[in-house]
Amino acid sequence: MSTRLRRPRHRHARGLALALCLGASACSVSDDAAGADAAGSVGERPVLESCEPTPERCDGLGEARPGRLSEHAAGHDPERGELIVVGGSPSIPAMCAPGGPVKYLDETWIYDEVCNAWTRVEGPGPSPSGRHMAAFGDGSLWLFGGRFREPDAQSSRFELYDDLFRFDNSERRWHNVEASGERPSPRVNGAMAWDDKRKRLWLFGGNASDDGLLYEALADLYSFDPEDGSWRRHQPSEGLPPARLFASALYDRKRDALVVYGGADESAFDFAASYFADLWSLDLETLSWTRLHRGNGDGNAPEGRFWAGLVHDETRDRYLLFGGHDDQALGNRNDTWSFDPESEQWQLLSSGDEWNTPALDVCLFPPDFTVVDHQSPERRSSHTLHYSRSCDRALLFGGKTDCGSIDDLWAHDGDGWQPLLEATEGEACLRWRDDGADCSDMCF
Repeated sequence: MSTRLRRPRHRHARGLALALCLGASACSVSDDAAGADAAGSVGERPVLESCEPTPERCDGLGEARPGRLSEHAAGHDPERGELIVVGGSPSIPAMCAPGGPVKYLDETWIYDEVCNAWTRVEGPGPSPSGRHMAAFGDGSLWLFGGRFREPDAQSSRFELYDDLFRFDNSERRWHNVEASGERPSPRVNGAMAWDDKRKRLWLFGGNASDDGLLYEALADLYSFDPEDGSWRRHQPSEGLPPARLFASALYDRKRDALVVYGGADESAFDFAASYFADLWSLDLETLSWTRLHRGNGDGNAPEGRFWAGLVHDETRDRYLLFGGHDDQALGNRNDTWSFDPESEQWQLLSSGDEWNTPALDVCLFPPDFTVVDHQSPERRSSHTLHYSRSCDRALLFGGKTDCGSIDDLWAHDGDGWQPLLEATEGEACLRWRDDGADCSDMCF
């Protein structure tokens, strides 16, 4: 278990920065020892020069990898070709059945996409949490919000967080950021992205309810400026998107815009829930919202969904959308779409699994619930999807499937999906068993 940076909420410990260590053996760093000497021993990875693996870069990296994980946060460092993953939950039940205790982790992992290898960061870091928001910019992974509840808690209520952390990827060190200004309220499942032009974080919406059975959708807009360490609330006057949680977001560098897709309102998990299918763009110079696409679900655009993955494929100048949870028969999805911001039109790249056989009960699905598309990753939501400018591809990791949390990793290179690390848990039975007769239900 990592030493925790997080302090009791709303007391805001000042200027806390502790060194972290990498390698096969764990190291411990006390508060007193955290300083220049400790930081110098971290083992910094070189700036990426090529996407071809070399012995100098890859030798010494082991075979460790994160376990099954969802509700985590992540960001991609384009200078080093690394995906940084923090927190999340391994305890998602299969086939939506009532599960055991909700468990959140305090782990930080780094995936080297050149060497196709994971390394766990050992040492002080944020305490266990999930459903937090993250974005990578200015050499750091920025982490805001999240929630936590003791695994044996008898209440449906969680503790919501409003603190901000920064992981300096050159030093491999977490910092607890002392932020001033009009800070956002504690929340989960907001939409956050890094603004390369202004060197700022942008945060839109989320869920302000601490009750795991109820939701309070938000429509507020904030920015954080690391230069002066302050949050600022912005209030565009008209044309605002409806309040939402579980939305997806990206920063479009070419158009200097925050782009937000989909999500849900307070009815997120009602049987009569209807999810957003709209796509919005916020001009960060004028702070004016524009709806790029209404979303119609007629086959020419994605059906409404929440907790999908959305990235800007900058080489092809298109937005890439994968997965999420819809309000139709399938639930979790694995279709892949692209959106052209010039023509403002969606295009289906791969349809993914197709619904085939009705559920046997509310949370019991037959083995042939879907016709499996083996060229696409497993159906999921609550995953992370990040575009790698380093190697010109999108990286997909983890998420919630119908068979629990999953631990696989995929790349979309513009032509289609390629598996990088196969799942060890969380896939439907028909996806990994050669003989479908061996499957008694969808997950076994």
